[in-house]
Amino acid sequence: MFRRAQKQGFAVTSKCLPQQAFRRLLLRAVAAPPVLLGALALVFLGQVVYLLSTTDRVEHSDQVIARSNALHKVLVDGETGLRGYLLTGDAAFLEPYRSHETQSEPAFDELTRLVSDNPAQIERLADLRADHAEWRDFARRVIEARRTGGDYLTPVRNQEGKRRMDEMRDELTDFVRVEEQVREDRVRTARTATWLVGGLSLGSALLFGGALALLTRRQLLRVSGSYGAALAAAEARAETLRKSLRRIGTLHEIDRAILTSTPIPELIRATLRRVQEDVPARDALVVAPAPDGGAPRAFSTSDHPVEEIAPATCLAGGTQLISDLGAVERDPLQDHLFRLGNRSCLTVPLESGGERFGALAFAAPGPSAFTAEHREIADEIGRQFTIALHHSQMREQLRQYAEELERRVEERTRQLQESLGKVKQLQGLLPICAWCKKVRDDQNYWHQVEHYVAARTDARFTHGVCPACLRTLQAEMEAERGEMKG
Repeated sequence: MFRRAQKQGFAVTSKCLPQQAFRRLLLRAVAAPPVLLGALALVFLGQVVYLLSTTDRVEHSDQVIARSNALHKVLVDGETGLRGYLLTGDAAFLEPYRSHETQSEPAFDELTRLVSDNPAQIERLADLRADHAEWRDFARRVIEARRTGGDYLTPVRNQEGKRRMDEMRDELTDFVRVEEQVREDRVRTARTATWLVGGLSLGSALLFGGALALLTRRQLLRVSGSYGAALAAAEARAETLRKSLRRIGTLHEIDRAILTSTPIPELIRATLRRVQEDVPARDALVVAPAPDGGAPRAFSTSDHPVEEIAPATCLAGGTQLISDLGAVERDPLQDHLFRLGNRSCLTVPLESGGERFGALAFAAPGPSAFTAEHREIADEIGRQFTIALHHSQMREQLRQYAEELERRVEERTRQLQESLGKVKQLQGLLPICAWCKKVRDDQNYWHQVEHYVAARTDARFTHGVCPACLRTLQAEMEAERGEMKG
């Protein structure tokens, strides 16, 4: 019984997560949030890097524009110093020009480095640099002519220097305009990237948050399901143990009733009421022969009369678990239960050592009301009932043997008493004839001794001659023969 309870408990426990699987589940539940948050942080980091790159490109355009303006100032300073010197002839006015000489090439180099990623701007800057080189050649010629007293006014009057400088200004203006357009594009890209990063950040947060919530929910549901399964397994084991304890208690009560020689009807009815707590039966009865060997009787827990059943016909067959009595051929007992409104029936024979002692039956109104577990319970109770009926039969046989023995003892005692009374008559004073040895009875009749004793005892006589009488008889016969000869 306990093994069966353990098997049932194991069947429910097998639905739970094993300990190692539960640990892995718990580890995933604990590790999932940090992993997802790390992934979200990497996504945010990538978005920030992308946003910073777009911002750097805008800043790069600002640097190009700033260097372009600085180059423009250097060019303007060179033109201003050249004009002052040509007008005054004072070498002090050449100081801005000399600064231009030292700063222009580094400015062009720096600007070329900054726009190295833009071939069109590099080409424009190369054209500007070439024009600047021609202007510098022009400036050196007119400065040399002014210093040596040559013709420097003609190029000035022809505005050759102004024309060259205006071309450089226009080229630098185009360069700056293009860079400003690039900057505007990069600003728009940065703004779009900002919105995109913001949207992606929000979407990523929602996505990862939802994934984390779903994953956490799933893990919690699995943990909760495992806990629920473990709790259900514990409750199932507890319920199985409670049922086992009730069944053991019932079997113990039957054993105690057997030992205390409780009457069979009382034992059967009390046990059936107790078994109905575990077996969903509305009607329960036992068909068993009378202990005295009389006709079989039916003992039921209900008030329905069962005397009209021919119980002897219910003692045949083996264990039967019938789901629907209306769909099978019924014996008298099953037909009686069917007429009472029952659909399911469970019958167990009460037999031991090839001898049938009766039958146990459970019935319920609904179809398929009994299971294999109920059949096991019925088998256990049936075995105990078999023992009880066997003991009851043995007690009845012992009682009958005891009564028969007592009757025989009484009869034998009476016979002995009668014989003893007769023997006492022979032990008293008997009137006997001294000559013929006849005995006189109470009615004053004389009888031969052997007749008198045979009438009053069981003794019988056989006739013979004792040795003394035989010698006397022989002597008399010899004397007679002697007389006849003489």
